[in-house]
Amino acid sequence: MKIITRIMFLVLFLWLLIRVLTQFGGSRHGCSPGNVTVDQLQTGQKPRNKQVWKVTVANECPCTFEQVRLYCAGFKSVKRINSSIISRSDNLCLVNNGLPIHPYTYITFTYVSTHQISLVPY
Repeated sequence: MKIITRIMFLVLFLWLLIRVLTQFGGSRHGCSPGNVTVDQLQTGQKPRNKQVWKVTVANECPCTFEQVRLYCAGFKSVKRINSSIISRSDNLCLVNNGLPIHPYTYITFTYVSTHQISLVPY
């Protein structure tokens, strides 16, 4: 009888452990860095004959992402951008100062350039 009780306790413990791990793990929701999207639109404004681009970095997943980076080679804006929104180091840009981007939320900013700059989740 003691052995059966121990086996039942072990099975229950393992079941609870699996439930907890799948409840709080991102894989349960299928989240991956690919769930971070970047969209860019021209605003139609043309200061100094340059285009104004509105960028939206969106988390389209039920998980929270931190330290979101974009590959942003050549990123430079005529208009100053708040470094807490996006900051560049070599060819990578850190979004939201590395702070979390919560589920189904987004970060937006604008930049001014003669052409659209490729911004790709890294």
